Amino acid sequence: FYTQANLGTPPIWVGLKNYQRLIHDDFFWNSLKQTFLFMAGVIVVSIGFGLLSAVVLNRTFMGRSVARGIITLPWAFPEVPAALIFIWMLNPQFGVMNVFASWLPWVGQNPKWLLDPNLALASVILITSWKGFPFYSLVILASLQTVPSELTEAARVDGANRWQAFRAVTFPYITPTLMLLVVLAAIYAFKQFTIIWLLTGGGPAGATETIVIRIYQTAFRFYDFSYAATIGVAGFLVVLG
Repeated sequence: FYTQANLGTPPIWVGLKNYQRLIHDDFFWNSLKQTFLFMAGVIVVSIGFGLLSAVVLNRTFMGRSVARGIITLPWAFPEVPAALIFIWMLNPQFGVMNVFASWLPWVGQNPKWLLDPNLALASVILITSWKGFPFYSLVILASLQTVPSELTEAARVDGANRWQAFRAVTFPYITPTLMLLVVLAAIYAFKQFTIIWLLTGGGPAGATETIVIRIYQTAFRFYDFSYAATIGVAGFLVVLG
């Protein structure tokens, strides 16, 4: 961290120059901003869908056991094939997502999902959330099944509807589980590399370049290993916080 070591050259002692460079590096601050945006998006979408699906799967209906098994498929599916399938689905020329987009009256041309800076980050967030939300759904479902039915029934007797009973009884009961899942989702999003790299490589124009992608680019594209290690230290401090 205190040396300058490039490919094929011996390390040179530089003191704190790498950290001074980090402070004035616009690419690092952009990657930090995109990391927090990506992290926030994944937390909201994945846990939101996880909570919604868990509430549905907690109800009694025909085929519930089958539905609980099917919902785990995105989580069980390997990341590389999943990313390659989404690359095909989001292709701006023949992707199936453009067929659905054409049904919307405000869409005039084929969206470039992974090539447009305004759409790329949202697309990557949705795909990453799709991959991770079944885990959160199963954990929330297990937590929902520990809520005493007597409390919910008492709220319904007192005149509360389904939403009021959920807000006043169920949600406070599962809040500790949700807080734990927020931490796990933040860690999952922060260290995510495979999906982002395969979908966009950090582009376009740095729109999806998180700290992990920036470290990889610095080390294995520009071969600036010392500065990559410096960014890694900064990333460690962020995730530790």
